[in-house]
This record gives sequence, C-alpha cells and structure tokens, in this order.
Amino acid sequence: MAANVETMFSVREKPWHGLGTIVSEAPDSQNALELAGLDWNVIQKDIITSDGSSVISGFKANVRDRDNSVLGIVTDRYKVVQNSEAFAFTDELLGEGVRYETAGSLQGGRRTWLLARLPHQYIINGEEISPFLVFMNAHDGSSAIKVAMTPVRVVCSNTLNLALSTAKRSWSCYHTGDINGKMDEARNTLLFAGKYMAELGIVNGDENDKFRPEDRVSRAEFATMISKAMGLDTTKYENSFFDVVSDDWYSGYVQTVRSNDYMSGYDGLFKPNADITREEIARVIVAAYNSKTNTKLEKGKSLYFNDLDDISYWAYDYIVEAADMGFIYGITDELFAPKQPATRAQAAVMIKRVYDKLHPAAE
Repeated sequence: MAANVETMFSVREKPWHGLGTIVSEAPDSQNALELAGLDWNVIQKDIITSDGSSVISGFKANVRDRDNSVLGIVTDRYKVVQNSEAFAFTDELLGEGVRYETAGSLQGGRRTWLLARLPHQYIINGEEISPFLVFMNAHDGSSAIKVAMTPVRVVCSNTLNLALSTAKRSWSCYHTGDINGKMDEARNTLLFAGKYMAELGIVNGDENDKFRPEDRVSRAEFATMISKAMGLDTTKYENSFFDVVSDDWYSGYVQTVRSNDYMSGYDGLFKPNADITREEIARVIVAAYNSKTNTKLEKGKSLYFNDLDDISYWAYDYIVEAADMGFIYGITDELFAPKQPATRAQAAVMIKRVYDKLHPAAE
C-alpha cells in the first residue's frame, strides 16, 4: 500500500501517491470524517486464551467495528479516542470556522491523522504560527496522541512523521483519562503560551524575537520568569552560590528567588544552566503562591501516581499542593515524571495558572 495510506481525502491537490478522494472545497469536520473514510469506531474486546477457557487480564484488543480488524493490543488502562472525538477536539481547540485540508487512515487504521487549516492568523512575539494543525492518533497503542502546528501538508506516513518531528509548537497526551479535560492545556501550550508571557512581560524572544516554545528552561531562566510574574524587585546579588557571580545576567533574579524562599540551591550551587525539572517547578510555584497569599504548605496529603518513588522527598508535598490547585498535572493520569525537564511553553502555562489564581479579574 503506497505510503501506508488506507483511505484519505485532499483539498484540490492530488497527493504524490495518487490515492484518496480529491475535493474542491475544504470540508467541515463532519464531512471531513466521511470523506477521509474515518467514519468508524474502535471497540475494545476481551482477549481470550487459545483454548477459550479464560480471559487474559490486563489487556484488551482494539477492534474496528466496520470490519472487525484488530488494530492493536493495549493495556486495560488505554482509553480510546474515536476519530469523531479527534475532529471534535480540533474544532473546539481552534474555534468556529475550522476547515480541513487532509485527513486519512494509515497502516490499516492503526494510525489516523487530520490536518486543519488555522482559521485565523496567529502572531506571537513577532512569530507567525504555521498554517496547519495536525492531529495524530494511534489506535494500536504505539504512540501518544500528538498535536502540532506545522507548515507541512500531511498526505502520508512520511509527511506525518516530518510534520511531528519538525514542529516548533506541539502537545501530546497519552490515551488515559478524558482528552477533553485536557483542552485548556492543549490550547495554552499550542496557541497562547507566548502571548501570555508577552502580556505579562515575563518572557522575551531570542535574538530573532522568537519564543522558541519547545526549548527547555534553565533554572536561571525560570528564576527570572517567576520573579517577573510575581512582580518582585530584583535584589543585589550577595554571593549566595559558588556558581553564580554578580556579573551574570541572572544574578539579581537568583538572589530574589533565594531571598523570597522560592528557590534554593544544592550544596552551595544554584546550577543556573541546568534544566529545571517538573518537581522543582512545583516547589517554586507553590512557594510563590503561598508567599503572595500568606498561606502555608499543607502536608500529609496523598498523591496517586505510579512513579512516587521517583519524587524527591522535599518535593512531595509541593507536588500534591500544585496538583490540587491545578497549577501542574501529570504527564498521564498515572505518571507525574518529576525529573522531566520543562519546556518554555509548559513553564509559561504553569506560571500563567498561578498568576490567574492570584489575579482572577485578569482572566
């Protein structure tokens, strides 16, 4: 099968492989679903032993209702996101007037994609956002859901992989829980993270005025971001750490977060150029919020993630409180990933959540 394409449609342009239905006008989601041949559902069935005597626990078969073909074997924690839900999610994400450029099924339905043309022009920090949004869903359980801004017109497996691998703005989530409950996170990460920080005067672009949302955030950068977001005056550096000197551009912000007990070091080192981790961010944003509201950290509450053993002892209560207040979520319903570095977009969104809770009238 050329390019692994099973079914698809394309607006006006015939794909290089010659497959699919060509239409003259970009359809809405309902018509796109049908034109792409994606008007089918995935149902989950028990897996029975070969002798038919028992059900294999912990796993399900994802089966296409149209032809009973098995798309993949997944754990029983896997939550199906139907093709119609993918279109509905994209409609909600981008707002009224969404039209679709291409969509289709790959590898016999194991993967699907849809490509929407952005209904509006988005310019953030002088950066014009790419004209398409691509949504990739893996019904075989081999990948997370992935959504990205891209200039690539997706028509096959290769162009889908190119769009996802080169995207400068992307968001993903695992097939656990309700995808619609993650709408705000997706919208903030993809569309508004840079805008939020520009409005608050927190994050500037690079030398070319680009926000670079997928870049990781250093501890020095996050110290700067949180200081500005909380409206703190910078403090003269007092030689608090062995690896920070007064000539460093961030020295004043490092002293500010140290003096306000937002951030501390490691055995006399601040590690300014190290990537800040998710558990470190949880500690900082809760400390900042509690300082501004004159409240204290609540201790002893329970946290339900499967990677609790990976959480540093000092971070546990901060993560619980950050999650309770909606400042930070797990990367899935079951994993927090405390040691995972944060991107600029993720950090911006988390700071914006704290800012909005402190300034509800600004929402």
